[in-house]
Amino acid sequence: MESKSLTDAKARLFTAPATWSGGFYELIIHLGRRSDQRLQEALKLLWLHDNLDGCWLNPAMEPQDNKRIEPTLRQPVKLHGIALLSAPEQAAAPDAQEAALPGAQKAACLSQIKRQKLTDGKLLGIAKPDWLRLGLPMGALATIYDVGRFPEPGIGNEGSRQWREKLDQWLVEIARSICKSVPYDFAMIGHELDAEQLFARLNNNDAPEDRDWGYLQGNLQMLDGTLEWHPPTTYS
Repeated sequence: MESKSLTDAKARLFTAPATWSGGFYELIIHLGRRSDQRLQEALKLLWLHDNLDGCWLNPAMEPQDNKRIEPTLRQPVKLHGIALLSAPEQAAAPDAQEAALPGAQKAACLSQIKRQKLTDGKLLGIAKPDWLRLGLPMGALATIYDVGRFPEPGIGNEGSRQWREKLDQWLVEIARSICKSVPYDFAMIGHELDAEQLFARLNNNDAPEDRDWGYLQGNLQMLDGTLEWHPPTTYS
């Protein structure tokens, strides 16, 4: 796997105070029935994305002090890395001729896989899916976006819409890039989501009218690599 250059010897991306706090804003992909090949390919494609760099095992050490590892199923279920995020737009000074548009900024992130153990459900014949998760800790996002007190309900969360829409689109692009090579039918985006419960509701055409999370849905019968984005219906 080709090495990238998102690391910075002076930055404290993993070890700054509160980096890994506040839960995770996440993309969770439903890959379907257990398959080593599909899960391995999806994990590899995730970390090959231009806006991600990894992987490292120890979140208590900075990447430059860590040993870089390959994203394979032989590694632990959690792998840590760096996300290159779009910075928020800033207004120009009154006498400036053009608005200042800062460049992209870096934040800690992690991937996590969740899959059925080979012995689970064997007697009942229940096949559970593989899941692939990309999580961005709120503590790290707070160094880039004005996250306020999100995700506390009802406390100025309408102000979160601007940065969340930007972040959602960033995650949607990653989800779609994986789906082109490893087609799947469903993914969701939001804060600390119960993927299995929400997937079951959507499968039963029981999507909540008011939801602060979004989802991507494809055609389960065709799995042609296309996904339709359904954004959140509320940000409060």
